[in-house]
Amino acid sequence: MFEEAQILQNCLSVFDHWVIVPGDPLDKSIVLWPLETVPFQHLALEFVVKTRHRKGMSEDVSINKFFYKEMMVELAQQAADLHQQMI
Repeated sequence: MFEEAQILQNCLSVFDHWVIVPGDPLDKSIVLWPLETVPFQHLALEFVVKTRHRKGMSEDVSINKFFYKEMMVELAQQAADLHQQMI
């Protein structure tokens, strides 16, 4: 009996594959309501919000939290230069 319990206790879980989740995880125009099913196109936002909530992080994801102001200005300048070259 003990050996059978040991065998059943050791369940093997294997990761199979990655799938791209539909939607924009940073779209602030979408409102998520608790205990309601989310439309398929808003699934990415729901994943991000629930994961951040579970980890005790704020639900707001802003690029300003990850880059210094000087770096943001430099990135904007590079983007403008690249856009100008494409024209």
